[in-house]
Amino acid sequence: MRLAHSTLIALASGSLCSIAPGQVLSWANSSGGFASTPTNWSPAQMPSASSQLQFNLSNTFTVTYTSNAPSSLSHVYKRGTVSLISTTPHTTGSMIVADLAADTAITKVTSGTFTSNGNITVGDASTSNGTLEVSGTQTTLTIAAGADALIGNAGNATLRVLGGGHFNVGDQFLAGSNSTSTVNVLISGEVNGRSSTLDVQGISDSRIGAGGDVSMVIDERGRVNFGGNLIVANGAASASSITVRANGGGSSQLSIDGSLSLGRNVSTAAAGSGSLIVEQGGVVNVNDVINLGNDPEGGTGLIRLANENALIRCNGLNIGIGGALDIQHGIFSVLNNPVTAPSGFVLNISGPAPTNGTLWLRNGSAYTATNTTVLGQAPNTGGTLLLDGGSTFIQSTGALLIGLDTGSIGEFYMYNSSFTVDTVMRVGVAGTVSVVLDDQTTGTVRDLEVGTTASADAHIIIAESTLTVLDDCVFGGSPTGGGGFATGGNGDLFINSNAVLNTSPSKPLVVTPTGGIQCVDATINSPGGILARGPVHLGGVVNASLVELYASATAQRTINARIINTIPLTLNGDLVAGNISNNAIDRTQFAVGPHQLDLRDGSVAVLGNTSIAGGSINANTSLEVHSTATISGFGTIIPDINVFGTLAPSGTSGLTFNGQVAAADRTFTGTRLHFAGTSSFLGWNIDSATRLHTDPGSIISLSGASTIGTNTSDGIILGGELDVSGFIDLVDSDTIALGTRTTLRNASLLITCPFSTLGRTGSTPHILRGTGIYHSSLRSSGVISPGLDETDRTGTLSPQLLQPVSEQSNRRTGHRCRWPQRWNLRCPQSHGWRQPERHPPPSHQLFTEQWRHRPLHDRRRRLHLRRCLLQSDRSARMVFAIFRRWC
Repeated sequence: MRLAHSTLIALASGSLCSIAPGQVLSWANSSGGFASTPTNWSPAQMPSASSQLQFNLSNTFTVTYTSNAPSSLSHVYKRGTVSLISTTPHTTGSMIVADLAADTAITKVTSGTFTSNGNITVGDASTSNGTLEVSGTQTTLTIAAGADALIGNAGNATLRVLGGGHFNVGDQFLAGSNSTSTVNVLISGEVNGRSSTLDVQGISDSRIGAGGDVSMVIDERGRVNFGGNLIVANGAASASSITVRANGGGSSQLSIDGSLSLGRNVSTAAAGSGSLIVEQGGVVNVNDVINLGNDPEGGTGLIRLANENALIRCNGLNIGIGGALDIQHGIFSVLNNPVTAPSGFVLNISGPAPTNGTLWLRNGSAYTATNTTVLGQAPNTGGTLLLDGGSTFIQSTGALLIGLDTGSIGEFYMYNSSFTVDTVMRVGVAGTVSVVLDDQTTGTVRDLEVGTTASADAHIIIAESTLTVLDDCVFGGSPTGGGGFATGGNGDLFINSNAVLNTSPSKPLVVTPTGGIQCVDATINSPGGILARGPVHLGGVVNASLVELYASATAQRTINARIINTIPLTLNGDLVAGNISNNAIDRTQFAVGPHQLDLRDGSVAVLGNTSIAGGSINANTSLEVHSTATISGFGTIIPDINVFGTLAPSGTSGLTFNGQVAAADRTFTGTRLHFAGTSSFLGWNIDSATRLHTDPGSIISLSGASTIGTNTSDGIILGGELDVSGFIDLVDSDTIALGTRTTLRNASLLITCPFSTLGRTGSTPHILRGTGIYHSSLRSSGVISPGLDETDRTGTLSPQLLQPVSEQSNRRTGHRCRWPQRWNLRCPQSHGWRQPERHPPPSHQLFTEQWRHRPLHDRRRRLHLRRCLLQSDRSARMVFAIFRRWC
């Protein structure tokens, strides 16, 4: 430090000795005047280039330089307040304000252009007090290249650049060079778009507080530029600061082309205490690194951003053991180079609410934390860490705590960057927190806890990025050990746009009742499973061993996992669910809606309560409806299905089946059952309010007692095969057309409609066959074939056998009924019917009680038909009793 000080003294002394001997002219007019007036000087003469001009009157006056006094050898201001005006440029060899001890001088350059080819010194000697002021939009004071500004060389000094004035320094700016000096520098104001400016153009190191105390304030849109490095508090005894602000609006700027050192010097002596305070509208640009309290011999440095409109940009930050980073508001941006800090340094970004202070690592910058990092600590404080452009953050030891206390705000934003937390990352310990990973960011965390306490409100957003959690991962609480968790506050995950979340293979991803997951077009890989007691939306690809859902859940795309839930999983789009392991779908409940559900299971996919509204359900194997479950709604069931529970179709279209439906001893209740051409049905019965529609190719087998269909025009539509082994009543308000084949297996089939038809498809007749009773008014162009064996079809009922019906009056009841006008069916022997294998005769009860009160000619007709049939085949199990339907 003493070497530096002696160098400065030598420089200052050299500037005086370099003045060649010349005429000393002292200003003699206390009222001021023109410098070119000889009588204003003592001795009285006009100044020349070799004149040494001195001002030692204790008055306030103005001196004007015209073209008659264009130059001088030097200016020395010892007393009084002297204002300088130049109507044409004036050049001098050097300038001193307050030369000797006890000198008090104020020099104001208020208009025109002044140039000093040598140093300008303010407060040259100890106990001197000098003030230099440059003001006005037409005012420029310039120190030529190679010369310095010495502000407080040994005495006290004030430098003010105001009202749009410019002060240009050719080489170094040296303020507070000795411990005996106290310096104030103010660069303030903008007039008509011209900012007050201190422009240090040299590339040599400039120093503020080389030995004394310096306070520099850049205010009201002022500008300060340094072409080289700037050192603040170079000397151990110095306590110096720079404050940048623009309280009147706009911005004030400090720009440094080299590095900025606060509490650090380049000598072997200890540095002092240097600080940079950036307030409202303050902007600091440092093209090289900032050194903050990292002097090996000792020194302290402080950076404080104290307002939301404060900004610091630099190309690297080196924090020493004496460094303090206080980002209360605004943005601290570090570009290209890393942020370094000593072991044990705590990065705490916590400024007063409502705005957050931000540390922004940009374009490959990096920071490795070796102690706790806090973003938003105390109530009503906030802090933000922002990474982009390939930057890196590593939490090697300690914890990353975001939103530490109730009422705090913490934010962690990452864009095209990477971060690693080798310990625990608590997002929303008690405060309000947002964490965002976007634009190809990658992150790895050992333990992740989101919304750990009841007052927390925390959110993690992942977009086009990857987050990997190696151990515990809890949203809406914290782990308690042994796989347990404690419920906390709001803790949500929003993952979208091809993002990926990877969690532990040994521990589940946990969503507590206060947590939640929104996954849209993204991937969650959770080999340890997902346990969700809070709401989730799984709208991407989920790969997990097990997904347990105990709260409202929605999904689309793919869930490659075994699924267990207590509340139906609602589809927001098409979904592939389950995997190829056995019991992947085990009493799983779905609300399919208008979407397609594709189930995967190694054996049979077992459905719990499931609703469908225009969508479809498919499976890689077959489906099963659990005995306690119901499939309800309207839509399509594509695969084979075993129904141990209930089918409850609703809506006009009801349920459509494309595969085999097995439903032993089950009763179905609903609006419509539709069986496509590839389907079959094997069941007990169907409720009377259910419409039955079958397509050609389908096979419907009914073994119970049912009344099927509604008294509407589409109550029954039969296109395929109907196989009856029970007592079935088909109801329709219009004609019922039998399908391609109708088989009675010792059964009774009642057709409750005006009449039924047995037609044909193209040239292929439809078939009515089997054993039992067919109750209906039948119009046939098909084939009636008693018996079940294919070789035992011995009767054909062609259209001409049954004549068109006519209206006749039932005299007994008064009802109008339809009956054939005549019967052409004779004894079978006359028609060449083959004698089938003999069986017990049909029951006589077929023609007893229900016909007892009919008119006589009706009873005789049916008795005649009965005798004919019995004569042809007393052992036949099937009797076709075609009779009128009571109105």
